[in-house]
Amino acid sequence: MEKSQIHTIVPLKKNLEENIAVLKAAFEYKGVSVVLACRECIQTARRKKSKN
Repeated sequence: MEKSQIHTIVPLKKNLEENIAVLKAAFEYKGVSVVLACRECIQTARRKKSKN
């Protein structure tokens, strides 16, 4: 697999257009393409927020 076909996205609303573009490119690629969605767990984010 080519390194150029390994993508990481952040699944947030502010990144929607960029994420759509990455996913479309991955679907259109004739071969193996990997898309990883990385985001902090919502439960840990809420705990951090409530501590502050």
